[in-house]
Amino acid sequence: MTVHEEQSRSSAAGRRVKHVSRSCKECRRRKTKCNGDPLGCNGCRDRGVPCDYTGLADKRHTRVVMKDLQDDIKRQAVIIESLRKELDRLRGTNEYSDEEFDSRDNRQYERSSGSRSQSCDDVAMIDALERDVKVEC
Repeated sequence: MTVHEEQSRSSAAGRRVKHVSRSCKECRRRKTKCNGDPLGCNGCRDRGVPCDYTGLADKRHTRVVMKDLQDDIKRQAVIIESLRKELDRLRGTNEYSDEEFDSRDNRQYERSSGSRSQSCDDVAMIDALERDVKVEC
């Protein structure tokens, strides 16, 4: 079909309706055709209501964002698994068992809490717990 035939066909069938990828909120609510005019579509102008395009998510953009997030989660899962394996390897070569670490931290806490106030005792206990967490991670 030539360009001329295409033009005459479209004029014979009437005006072609431009496809709009985003309809305004009112046209979506009413399920009517929206011409996508950012200053106010014809439907909203005819009805005398404000034309609002804000907050409408582009489905393609949402799919792309979801794919990126899923890829990030997969990458993080791989990192977590490698960290777990490294932790297991380090635990296997560690000269102290978990029980020895616990008892050593408790002795250190008991020594440090002899003449201190309660808040200092709490700080010492938090420090001991942080060391445990660092050892576990």
